Amino acid sequence: MWLRGLRPDIKDSDPGQELVGDSSVNTLNNRGAAFSPLKAQGETARRRMRGGLDNAVKQAEDRGLYDMLVVDADCHQREAYSQFVDYVKPEYRSALRAKDAKRITPKYKRIIGKRVMRPEVSYPLPMGPEEIVDTFSVRLQEIGITRPVVIPDPMLEMATDPRNPDFEVEVGKGYAHYMADTFGHLHDRFVTVIYAATTAPDKAAELIDDLGSEKIFSGVLISTVTLTNPSSDDWNPIYDAAQRKGLPICVHGDNPGDDGKSRNKSWLPIGFGLETFLENHVLSFPITIARQLTSIVLGGVPVRFPRLKFIFMEGGVTYIPWLMQRMDDEYVKRSFEAPLLNKFPSAYMNEFYYTTQPLESANKFALKNFLNMFDYENRLVYASDYPHWDFDAPSAIYDLPFLSETAKRKILGENAARAFRLS
Repeated sequence: MWLRGLRPDIKDSDPGQELVGDSSVNTLNNRGAAFSPLKAQGETARRRMRGGLDNAVKQAEDRGLYDMLVVDADCHQREAYSQFVDYVKPEYRSALRAKDAKRITPKYKRIIGKRVMRPEVSYPLPMGPEEIVDTFSVRLQEIGITRPVVIPDPMLEMATDPRNPDFEVEVGKGYAHYMADTFGHLHDRFVTVIYAATTAPDKAAELIDDLGSEKIFSGVLISTVTLTNPSSDDWNPIYDAAQRKGLPICVHGDNPGDDGKSRNKSWLPIGFGLETFLENHVLSFPITIARQLTSIVLGGVPVRFPRLKFIFMEGGVTYIPWLMQRMDDEYVKRSFEAPLLNKFPSAYMNEFYYTTQPLESANKFALKNFLNMFDYENRLVYASDYPHWDFDAPSAIYDLPFLSETAKRKILGENAARAFRLS
């Protein structure tokens, strides 16, 4: 069974049905006030939906997902900068408030709405604390997800922001302190990541050292659209701090460029110069991920930081064997340009983790062949990408006919628990 939007013949239940009251969170007091998690309500009440996800709830019940460990390695909040504006330097507060204001304009909602068409969330508008708690500590658990890893969304564009690097540092720091202060006690329900300012690696390392031991943080986030290559020695402080704290580097796909004001003019045109959202969506994330992956592997980052884990997010899975084969072939011809490597590039790639979404499953026979070309059973981690329009419920993995029960359990939860250091 597929979710509404993927299969037009599958309909959600009547949106006018009687719903159980929402008592998932207490009222928020002031900034930084603590929330209480959902009180025990009984299984049926706990899994209520306010439209949009009824099919996913039924899928979880039918497949027994509530009895499995399911980790969502990549779901998204539309962070509200206004919620943590007081954490940043006064000179940057008006700029942050302006970013929030931009996100409520009709033009912005039309553009982002192509990616987000979920009736049960306010996304793409900024998410307040109550909605964050309800979405990630209640709603996703109702569709069978035990622990979500919440990835901030607009912050992925910060690496190419035209302001000075201190702005990127302050936004990353503000987000991290806000999440720790406001949601830190809910770490057993959801976790998030520390955003690393790649334009100021020393400052990013200081933030990782400062907050990296907090249980609410399970990784260090880096965009795929950065001004410098991730193999650069300039990034070493970030890698060293993450390795020291036992946190994986989470490399998340992004679109190259934004509205023409980005500083990133060097390697890809805005939106690849393509005409439609469909065309851009085919290429943008896997290609930008492949760019960072190539630099990391051939630049010898796994050799320089042997205990550091990498997780590559939201590129799908079919690019993985292609890039392995491509890099191995080029390495045979010009290995002298990658002097730090002591094995084939594909061997290093087989030590990384990759999120499954968007799972390219239109042809399941082809997908099986792609997966068999690398150690998918131990290297893939399930991700929903909720609440984006093409998100994958856990059933997208569970229903693959060629997966063993062991592979399902590893991909749905066990691999991610190991990668993210989750208990």
